[in-house]
Amino acid sequence: MRILALLVAASAALLPAQQNIIYHDDPTPTLGAANAFPFGAQGVRTQQLIPQSVLGSTPGWIQDLFVNPQVHNSYSQSQVYYGDFEIQMGITQLTTLTNTWATNSPNPTTVYRGPLLVKFVKDQWVPLGLPNSYLWLPLSSADNLVIDFICWNVIDAGAVPWSGTGYFMNSRSSATQTISRAYRLGWTTSQPTTSAGVDGYGIKLGFLFDDGNFIAHDGRCAGSSGQVPAIGTTPGAWPQPGQTFPVNLANGPVNSFTTLVLGAGTVNYLGIPLPFDMGVLGAPNCRFWHGWDVLLPVVPTSPTGAATFPLAIPPGSFTTFRFYGTWLSLDVPANAFGLVPSGYGTFIL
Repeated sequence: MRILALLVAASAALLPAQQNIIYHDDPTPTLGAANAFPFGAQGVRTQQLIPQSVLGSTPGWIQDLFVNPQVHNSYSQSQVYYGDFEIQMGITQLTTLTNTWATNSPNPTTVYRGPLLVKFVKDQWVPLGLPNSYLWLPLSSADNLVIDFICWNVIDAGAVPWSGTGYFMNSRSSATQTISRAYRLGWTTSQPTTSAGVDGYGIKLGFLFDDGNFIAHDGRCAGSSGQVPAIGTTPGAWPQPGQTFPVNLANGPVNSFTTLVLGAGTVNYLGIPLPFDMGVLGAPNCRFWHGWDVLLPVVPTSPTGAATFPLAIPPGSFTTFRFYGTWLSLDVPANAFGLVPSGYGTFIL
């Protein structure tokens, strides 16, 4: 009940009319050249500079990051499972990056390091589901932001096959190639202190400020129908204080029962490292990405395997609060465990 208690304890706040996203360099999802760094190769480090003129001088929480995938060839989407992905953010007074990591970001904050699952969709702004927030707090007009992306390990590159040079995904960079970045490719367990080069080929980013988000991640655990249950919501909806947020199930078992399981973390649960491979329980190809802190009331599934739970978000001002949710459905013929999880959702408040 820890999650619900935290939600109830928050104080009142006004609702935004739309998500507060600030874009660098432009908001158009079909403009920009292809760039495989940092999300489309293993063993890549990329620092890039975001001027204060983009983010503004008002302090605020960066709740999530959006990227703009181009994807490769004719593929329309691909979900990538990074085994170890690191994101750092820090303040700099540089206006152009150097080739030395520590000079560019002398006092970085590690926003996240660990497994990361991202569903890239071609020519759309895609949220990362940032597991933690970062407080943008410029103390002078010269302060700019440096973001450091380090892709240590890729477990599954998704639908797009690796190329002969080790690339599997493109994100869009600025059409004018004016986003300062430092980069290096090809290291393994240790990195040199310097980049391989500095140029203007950083990727386009969207910054979600002081606002909520919902990110659906696909699963791979098929039910008895052969379909993989999916978590989702109404298009254009995101969790907002004082609102009811619809959490939907699709492709679940027909005329059965399901429950929405909520958890507060994705690192470990009761000492068990996450994500948890449910193959040991008799459910092969099934993973659970978060803890089981709250089981919501059971709801029936429809003749098409659909269900909805109206998740009430209490009124409040939520600062950097996250939780996660997965539908867990009764499907006895599917596996020896008799239960099938959907993909999971990241809820950001």
